[in-house]
Amino acid sequence: MAIDQNSQELTGLTLGKTTEYCSEYNPNLLQGVPRSLNRNDLSLTGSTLPFLGEDVWYGYELSWLNTKGKPVVAVAEFRFACISPNLVESKSFKLYLNSFNQSKFDSFAAVEQILTKDLSAVAGVKAQVTLFAVDQCPAIN
Repeated sequence: MAIDQNSQELTGLTLGKTTEYCSEYNPNLLQGVPRSLNRNDLSLTGSTLPFLGEDVWYGYELSWLNTKGKPVVAVAEFRFACISPNLVESKSFKLYLNSFNQSKFDSFAAVEQILTKDLSAVAGVKAQVTLFAVDQCPAIN
């Protein structure tokens, strides 16, 4: 059971294509991949699944600028429930996170809120986003 690489859902993705980096915050870079591409062949349809779980991703060098233009660095933890209709496509996720680099935000909380909003919209369920100071991330301590 392999995913048809020519399926309509995959042809518009940035994965495997040359892209330009965007240095200003841009939520339009995010792309979703329907989980159904793998699950339909397994007869796993609907919101009731025979398993529980989540996808957990880490962003070890998320950075942005504070309101005075000083760089801020954090480690981000992203959690997506397995019942989400979409995965966040990995290359688009990377490009999206890089788009924060030269953008100004008021606080960790503001960045966390924006990430949660944007990623939830793509995943189709509420994403859980937690930002940690670099020296306080449980995944690296």
